[in-house]
Amino acid sequence: MRTLWAPAARGARRETHWFYERARGQYATALAREGTRARQRVFRDIHPATQRFTKSELAKYESSWMMLPHLVSLGAEKNFVLFSERMAERDPPPVDKEYCRHLVAKAILFRRSDKLVAQQNYGGYKANIVTYTVAKLVHATRARIDLDRIWREQDLTSALQEEVVLMSETIQKIITNPPGGRTHVGEWAKRQDCWDSVRDQAWSLSPATASELRDVDTYTEDLSLVRSTQPRDWRELAAWGASTAILDAGQVLVAEEVARALEGGWDPAGRHTAAGVQIMRTATDHGFRAAPGF
Repeated sequence: MRTLWAPAARGARRETHWFYERARGQYATALAREGTRARQRVFRDIHPATQRFTKSELAKYESSWMMLPHLVSLGAEKNFVLFSERMAERDPPPVDKEYCRHLVAKAILFRRSDKLVAQQNYGGYKANIVTYTVAKLVHATRARIDLDRIWREQDLTSALQEEVVLMSETIQKIITNPPGGRTHVGEWAKRQDCWDSVRDQAWSLSPATASELRDVDTYTEDLSLVRSTQPRDWRELAAWGASTAILDAGQVLVAEEVARALEGGWDPAGRHTAAGVQIMRTATDHGFRAAPGF
């Protein structure tokens, strides 16, 4: 991160670095090491404090992108623990320059959404509305938001900003109106049921936003979805399909094959990946509670 130059943001004069603070106080320590005020001023110019983020913030950005806003709503510390556990269950992504560029883009998406939501003056639960809005945006676009463009421009396009505002209005109503009216809003936002309600809310992207989405080959997109799931999701799908007879024997077998591959720590065969995604979506249409992202 500290050797990766970010393009100059709109209105800025120079390239900068984003500063990942793996341990508390690293930014302040690095600044103090510069010694003189002049050198510290240069350090701040190259490493703006507004471009510093911590490991708990990283977990918040990634978990929102992984469409787990109900876990983000548990709080920074709890979400970080759960995020770390998920990472430990599978091979970690290669932390190369592309990963870092995309991570920064996710940070920009989250932080810009945070400002846009704040401007709407909803009167509370901003943090929940923001993470749910980012997750719903990822779901509605099928994760085809152009992260490379966000990185290049260090900002969201006008179309994406408008989409965030409109989407947040719908999400605010869902979050602040728990079913039955008996559940506390903050507790409702922590539940899988809340994300199910937001995820299942019909949403049509504006033509402007749709025109900006990346073209992604189907296999890559399907594999990304499958990798975000757990073996138990597919075991439950197989059991549900067999007991309801909604799925035929071949489809049940595919679900079991996907579960077996994930348990072994490898990617399912290409034909199982494509078929598995379709089966999971078919089951969802018939009332099965699918894995996050479907």
